Amino acid sequence: MKYFIGIVEDNLTVRQSLEDLLSVLEDYKVVFSEADYEVVLNSNELVHPDIILLDEHLADTSGSSIISQLSAKFKDAAIIIITGDRDEQLILRAMENGARGFLYKPFSHQDLDRAIKQLDAGSVHLEPDVLTVLMNLISQNHKVNKTRNDVVGNLTIREKEVLGLLLKGQEYKTIANELNMSYHTVNHHVKNIYLKCDVKSKGELLANYKI
Repeated sequence: MKYFIGIVEDNLTVRQSLEDLLSVLEDYKVVFSEADYEVVLNSNELVHPDIILLDEHLADTSGSSIISQLSAKFKDAAIIIITGDRDEQLILRAMENGARGFLYKPFSHQDLDRAIKQLDAGSVHLEPDVLTVLMNLISQNHKVNKTRNDVVGNLTIREKEVLGLLLKGQEYKTIANELNMSYHTVNHHVKNIYLKCDVKSKGELLANYKI
């Protein structure tokens, strides 16, 4: 099977290196290799690739920010982010935007071949470092959610009712009317909620306890 490969990389040396790597692998054909992503997005003459190798640090944008545009133009094309940056937020953002894999620079033709074959098999290509980052993020999010659930569980029934209305953006007066209590009582419950949730303002409460 011949795989059609598209390359979006604004560094000429890296782009030529990618073309050279792919040239020694008989299963692959480079159907486009461009420095300017807008050329790729705006051209109607490009062959549809199976895989797009996308540089994360383009001259005027990030690769992860244009994944959705590339995916819309080349439906079913799997996108691999190429980067030397191991920032966890970059990884998370790219995965959320639809990246199917990562290749850290520098990499060999064996690395490239393995990554593409994994995508073709319906999997994703995540190097051990990426897997570690994602597992850490999942663990952190689980701990945060568990802590928030524990905090909410410590609220009284009335405090939970007040919290629910606060999270919907209701003002104290409206909450008092809806729950048939005085403004002073609502204020008392809110103070207790702030204390138990370890926040100091309504803005902080909304940021940390979204519904």
